Amino acid sequence: MRRYEGKGILSFPGISDIDGKFEIRFQDNGKTTLTFITSEGDFKTVIDITNVDSPGKFKGESDNSKYFVYIDKIYFGILHMPEKQFEFDITYPVKVIYNTIQGDDEIRLIRGLSNFIFWGTEATQRGQTWRRDTIRASLVGTEIQLIHIEDFENVEKHLVNNRDIRITCEIKLVGYYKDITSIREMVEDVQFLSSLATGNYVTSIYEDIYNNNVLSETMLFPLKTYPYSNFPKLIDTSLHGSSELKEYLETTYPRYVQVKVPLGLPYVIELFTTSKIYSPMELEYLLTTTTLECLERYFRIWKKLPRMTLKEKTRRLLEFFRVPYSENEIGFGENRNSIVHEGRFPPNIDKLKTLLELRNLMDRLFLGILEYHGKPYYNIIQNRKEIL
Repeated sequence: MRRYEGKGILSFPGISDIDGKFEIRFQDNGKTTLTFITSEGDFKTVIDITNVDSPGKFKGESDNSKYFVYIDKIYFGILHMPEKQFEFDITYPVKVIYNTIQGDDEIRLIRGLSNFIFWGTEATQRGQTWRRDTIRASLVGTEIQLIHIEDFENVEKHLVNNRDIRITCEIKLVGYYKDITSIREMVEDVQFLSSLATGNYVTSIYEDIYNNNVLSETMLFPLKTYPYSNFPKLIDTSLHGSSELKEYLETTYPRYVQVKVPLGLPYVIELFTTSKIYSPMELEYLLTTTTLECLERYFRIWKKLPRMTLKEKTRRLLEFFRVPYSENEIGFGENRNSIVHEGRFPPNIDKLKTLLELRNLMDRLFLGILEYHGKPYYNIIQNRKEIL
């Protein structure tokens, strides 16, 4: 958990600014709260905030002026009387500034990632033991490092047992501050590729920027997350398959950057990942077919192609991206229509097998789009690795 405190100002439209003391608590699952005790003597001003529908802002400063805190959008939470203490659940980024960075300064960016379980290709000594905790990958000439957090083994056990949200690792990059937008974009691209590989929604929880090995900026991201899933991973991230994750990232990243906008990959990968996390099976199946239809629409607009039936456009997608298939695999329209119109699968079918067959088809399609041909992936139907 991270904690920030000092004096600050709440600003809401149409209301005088309110001074007070603040405390921000940032938990390991990304949940962030702001507690603000006002020193404002005007009781009416405090009460007026409870009637404001528009978002306000917050800015704060530590008591020793070591850092400054900014939240650009904040909505009213809870007011405790008579203490005049506000509590806000923060759902927008929190920025913490320690030092000013110039555009030409070399920086080291570190982001904490949630629910990303993997084993590394390199070992690090921690205390008296060695652990395979690091992957170094070269993405179009830029090196990234993925490194376990200190308490990784306990966090992994916690996620497997409780299926919630935890920071599992950090991603590290070196560059220049003037390129911060492209550096952040690369991190987000890696997040989506990792989500596809693991069947979990991998996202940034915090970001630290170092200049000359001194912490200069922090961003907290109390944004959207999903609970951890134990569903089998598309790419082997185990101790014996760690090199496959590295190769997957290095192979797919250039292609992902090339097609992510025309194919809407950030959106469809998130939708597909969501389909692997939530039950019941009817919902999972429907989300998976929706993923396919969204992907096909992006593809059709990109290539300026005519509309077709569901089966025909599925075949067109698979053939364009060189993904082998059988006719039985693309005949899922009846199942989808039954769920949409009746809320259930057609009678006398194996629901689990039907769902997994569709997922396997979508797994192969995404890997085909990312030009991952000739490399191993986990076939959920055969319950083993196969070559695409």
